[in-house]
Amino acid sequence: MKKFEMMALAALAAFTAAAMPSETELEKANKDVQTALKTHIAAWQKGDIGNDDLAVLMLRNADKFKDEARRYACLQAAFAAAARADDAALAAKALERICAEIKHFWVPMEEKVIDKALAKVEKGKADKFRAKLDLERAKIVIMSKSVKDSDARVIAKMRRIMIPSASIKPPATLADAVEFLRRASVDHDAPGAKSKGVNFLLSLDRHASGAPAMPRLAANNIRLFDMLKLVVDVVGYDFKVASGIVVIFKKEDAPTSPSIGKMKQIMLPSISFKPPATLADAVDLLGRMSVEHDPAAKGKGVSFRLNVPKGEKPPAMPVINARNLKLYDAIDLCCKVTGYDFREKGEVVEIFRKK
Repeated sequence: MKKFEMMALAALAAFTAAAMPSETELEKANKDVQTALKTHIAAWQKGDIGNDDLAVLMLRNADKFKDEARRYACLQAAFAAAARADDAALAAKALERICAEIKHFWVPMEEKVIDKALAKVEKGKADKFRAKLDLERAKIVIMSKSVKDSDARVIAKMRRIMIPSASIKPPATLADAVEFLRRASVDHDAPGAKSKGVNFLLSLDRHASGAPAMPRLAANNIRLFDMLKLVVDVVGYDFKVASGIVVIFKKEDAPTSPSIGKMKQIMLPSISFKPPATLADAVDLLGRMSVEHDPAAKGKGVSFRLNVPKGEKPPAMPVINARNLKLYDAIDLCCKVTGYDFREKGEVVEIFRKK
């Protein structure tokens, strides 16, 4: 191996060691995973496999750790290796996994993980990698393979901006909510940002007499991106980013299955959750409320089943207060803020963690 390659490998080994699962952690893990990881790390340290290969292997083995700390360390190592390999797509996959799976992982922690991985990279190269990382993460978030750089930057900005406290209540309309988000995007944008905030364009349903009324929504320490999703979802709207502008528009109605259709018919006067309530508590309450507010003469409500991965606990609920919303929107809201999703399975609505 050439001398400069050996030097680079040694530097990477020293840097990534902190992100690798410790020897003690490996010994406590499943023996098969322990053996596999030790083999992979040894091969990487010898230079037999590259950083991209190590990242893929770490991503593959992270799921096998039952303990969140070990899984986090494994995913951190995957991100660090992918960053050093300048593989933004692989790094984005690792970072999104961390964001989705690790509890209490907020924007400042994301920045620390990124900064640490790029600590020994020249500023010019680091900036280019960050731009590519934003693009690849945007593709994952909006599930699109073709995203313009300008639009990816807007999505990335919305995911970095944290709103300390968001509160929307009647008689506010969707137009008022969008204006609140626009002001929040300016007020909480990064200091020294070249262009402050995010530009929004509200395209109202041509058949409507005005902007739809908003139910009561409240959240603390929420990303601008997530708050926007909550706002548009509860009134049947959606959004896309085009030419650097966030366009908000009316969703087209799609045919629904029986349980999902019933969820859209049942109106709840109010819901309220706060720590230490968990998603299991929220699902239990919404199941009981579905029976109580079922408009059918002998309504049985909707049956829910929460599937939490083996060895894990139901995620904690943030502070949520909402009034006059459909059961469908209530479940959708609870799932979005905890990284879960739902689907109809037979006569039951199954709630499961996103992968």
